Amino acid sequence: MNQVEQDQVREKPGEAVPSTLSFDKFDQQDSVAVRGLMQCLREICSEGPTFVLLLESSLDERCINDSDIDLLGTTTAVESLLATCFTWAQSGRCHFRVKRKREGNISLVLFSRCGQFRIQFDLFTDLWQLDGGRCGLRFEDVAHLLSPGQPGFVRLPGPVEAAIYLHKYVVKKRSIESDRIRQRLIGYSLDCRQAGATEFAADLDAVLQYGRVEPAALTRATQLLRSYNVVPSLTNSWQSMRRHWIARWRRWWLGVPRRSAVISFMGCDGAGKTSLSEGLSKDSSLPVTLKPFVGRNLYRKSPIYRIFGSLFRRSLSINRDRFDEKFCLPLYLQAAAHLRRKVYWRQLLGSQKLLVMDRTLVDLLYTQRLSDEAKFGRWVRLADYFGIRLPTVHFVVDFERLHSRKAECSEIAHRQYDEDMFWFHVRRIPTDYTVFSNCGTFDDSRTALTHVIQANWPRRRAA
Repeated sequence: MNQVEQDQVREKPGEAVPSTLSFDKFDQQDSVAVRGLMQCLREICSEGPTFVLLLESSLDERCINDSDIDLLGTTTAVESLLATCFTWAQSGRCHFRVKRKREGNISLVLFSRCGQFRIQFDLFTDLWQLDGGRCGLRFEDVAHLLSPGQPGFVRLPGPVEAAIYLHKYVVKKRSIESDRIRQRLIGYSLDCRQAGATEFAADLDAVLQYGRVEPAALTRATQLLRSYNVVPSLTNSWQSMRRHWIARWRRWWLGVPRRSAVISFMGCDGAGKTSLSEGLSKDSSLPVTLKPFVGRNLYRKSPIYRIFGSLFRRSLSINRDRFDEKFCLPLYLQAAAHLRRKVYWRQLLGSQKLLVMDRTLVDLLYTQRLSDEAKFGRWVRLADYFGIRLPTVHFVVDFERLHSRKAECSEIAHRQYDEDMFWFHVRRIPTDYTVFSNCGTFDDSRTALTHVIQANWPRRRAA
């Protein structure tokens, strides 16, 4: 059986990942990293929360550094998968990136420990791809077609999957010239014929032949979905339109340009963010040039802060960090305005260096970070309306390693900070949040971080 025929064979539900993998195309060092990444994928497919595999995808070593794997699941399943990835990163198994632009869709990228290899997922809770994007599916709409209690990735019946794909083909304006799309349509045509949906199979053959989708084919696809009792639960109501325009407003007001010239590093004291950023900035041989700066200098270097800060600190007999927590409201607004000017000014100048901010704006709203009472302050809702959502890299390490570097915070404070920041960033819209596991040596972490940054925010080196 050749490669095309293998792609056309439908896997049984729950058996999407082959038991035998081939790593011949990787050298010995890369093979170790790929095996670790594939082990994570195998656990997701067999033991993770239930997801519907929307498209016929290669769930073996061919998915490394390849196109997205589209999945449909519930919000609970998505958050469970993200929590699992966070646990893996804390134990040093992988790094991952979460990106959200709108409700109902999350982009998840798993990176190997070396940062050179990745697997990309498109996680949908709302699939707005039916009837030209005017209707959408949720996991509950197709749950009756699945075996109850089955974990991991499951497949829909062939005709249902083909009908959903044809609607997506129209919404995404795909090109029939792609070999991947042609092979996928051929496979769906065979599935529909085997299931007795010969008329719809003929529609897919017509798409292959003429490169366009006739309205009658879309109508037949919708009728086919209804014959399987798949009825879209999402329609263009005023509530959905309201959420859509709020998300667009958030991207315009809080988002950053597509190729951001500024990113931020965050993590507990001792996580290694400052050491790695300074180490990368001094290495001229790397493909990306970093220029670090301290985030608190956005307000601490202002004359107003220096004058009034020194007076209030003396009268209240508190240190500078405690003063910043007490007056976080005006300091946050000042830092947010200064950072916005810095981001757009560097974008206007077209700087080739990637400016790295040590700490984030959200750190200004987190109180008592070194004690067991670490938590977000009462002004945390400011981040929903003011500020700018920089791409963020969160450095995580185990407590033993953190304590050996800086014995400042307690184990409870360390765990609470990481968990609070993780859930805060993955649940907000828009967000671009990367969890980097800094559990290796300095050289290994520097190489891995270079690969992750270059993959996420590529920059051209200055001549």
